[in-house]
Amino acid sequence: MELHNPQGTGSVTVQRAGVRFFENSDARLQPGLRLGYARLSSTALSALDGMEPQGFYTAPSLRGLLWHSPRLEIYLTGSYLYQRVDDDEGGQSLRVEWEQAQLASDARWRITSRTRLLVGAVYSHLSSDETASGPVSFKWQRQAGPQLGGDYGLEFSVGDGQVGALLHDHLEQGIELYFQRLF
Repeated sequence: MELHNPQGTGSVTVQRAGVRFFENSDARLQPGLRLGYARLSSTALSALDGMEPQGFYTAPSLRGLLWHSPRLEIYLTGSYLYQRVDDDEGGQSLRVEWEQAQLASDARWRITSRTRLLVGAVYSHLSSDETASGPVSFKWQRQAGPQLGGDYGLEFSVGDGQVGALLHDHLEQGIELYFQRLF
């Protein structure tokens, strides 16, 4: 993803591993939460290239079922992600705080009894604060978006759950692999 500030543009890679929960007592409106570990790397994030700050992320969300039929479901989901990562090497420290607001609409078509095709539109905006202290000190604010993009994937039913893969093509670009189960 590209982040912009007065000092220029930089490409950023974020790796996340975590869990996602949705409350399923009412299929029409489901509050959710994502949380986990995050690691950030960049070739042009700051004057401190080579540092790889690590930390956490959390993202409350709300998902609503707009349409349901035996072969098609359409959802609208709003979420707010907060991520904080830090690195400290030899007296040089770096902290990046990241906020991302996102609104997504996705359609899930049942192709077979065990396979669904997922296609969605995603509108998102991101802002971050990057703070360094030590031999190199600065505080930068960066922005990305707003941007409209898409999600594309396949989901397979396995036993009591699903296994899926999503290709993200918006502010977040990459592949998300997931395993889910209804409790």
